[in-house]
Amino acid sequence: MRVTRRQVFEDLWVLIIASDSNLRFIRFVNNTLCATESAHSLLSAELPMHQTLSHLRYPLTALALIVISACGRAPEATSALGAAKVSVAKVLEQPINEWDEFTGRLEAPETVEVRPRVSGQIDQVAFTDGSLVKKGDLLFQIDPRPFQSEVRRLEAQLQQARAVALRSDNEAQRGERLRTNNAISAELADSR
Repeated sequence: MRVTRRQVFEDLWVLIIASDSNLRFIRFVNNTLCATESAHSLLSAELPMHQTLSHLRYPLTALALIVISACGRAPEATSALGAAKVSVAKVLEQPINEWDEFTGRLEAPETVEVRPRVSGQIDQVAFTDGSLVKKGDLLFQIDPRPFQSEVRRLEAQLQQARAVALRSDNEAQRGERLRTNNAISAELADSR
């Protein structure tokens, strides 16, 4: 296949391959491979001997190396994105209240277990949450009415028991007097 120099330069898609110091041209016409020829035969085709392009061998080799090196990897997508968008705010000087909100469970380093001596309804709370208390301080007051009524009931039972004891003592003394007078038998006196 004979290709003229004009056809080579009109066709923009020419790839130059250097192998064993022998240049080869691969021409693409309409994205299809047309010919592979040596550079010497391609450039000197239908030209007189003194008009060959042998003086262009080194510049064409340099051009081929530049084209081949440009066919490397594509640049990464991150460089194509450019700078990231950021929000900008004006700096203000003002006092702030620092606080944090946490969900959690707190436990005091020192704890005391408080137990009442008696059970009952709480009538009054004598401290506030988080306040410090000392040994002997009043914490709670239990409703005293049920205990007061129980005390009155027990006092009445005590008086009744004293009255029964007094009556029994009186009967025992009477029985002893009657026995000393031989008014009753010894068995009857012991039963009193």
